Amino acid sequence: MAIQFSSDPGSKANGGELGTFTRGRMVPEFEKAVFEGKAGDIKVVKSQFGVHIIKIEKQIGTAKYAKVAIIDKVINSGKETLNNAHSKATAFLSAATAQNFAQEAKKLGLEAKTASRVTAMDNVLDGTEAPRDLIKWAFEAKKGDISDKVFETETSYILASLVNVQPKGVLSLDAVKKTSSLQLKTWLKLKS
Repeated sequence: MAIQFSSDPGSKANGGELGTFTRGRMVPEFEKAVFEGKAGDIKVVKSQFGVHIIKIEKQIGTAKYAKVAIIDKVINSGKETLNNAHSKATAFLSAATAQNFAQEAKKLGLEAKTASRVTAMDNVLDGTEAPRDLIKWAFEAKKGDISDKVFETETSYILASLVNVQPKGVLSLDAVKKTSSLQLKTWLKLKS
């Protein structure tokens, strides 16, 4: 039929045989019929090039097909969102004391985190970006102090409370026990 009726010179010359091809080589309507059908199917498809009568002789491979796209776009908070977050941080600043710090945070829907070990040159507290003036404040504050201001980073507002001060020099076993035992457990799991 292709030799007699096809208006596509390439298809006509080969008796309708197109050979094997991969996705993306044919018009979408044609491709959909071919790749969603199975060997032995005969399909009639209309496209911008006319009417196609397709017989699927065989299919090679069973790889799944996925369209993947990466969208790389910075999404910034709007003014209303930033104002709302700053208002919450300011409300927390006025309500928090050393005794009710965690409870006030929870009341306002905020997360109270504790950094396990902070050194003078840190710029991250347990995975959260920390401004230099926050670290400086921590090294000048006393145990139980709450910062007198809200520290800002690009992604968060931070109100700090100093919960513990480690003395200079070699730390006691109790001071390193929690961190060391976690590291030891991780090491043992990796070894087994």
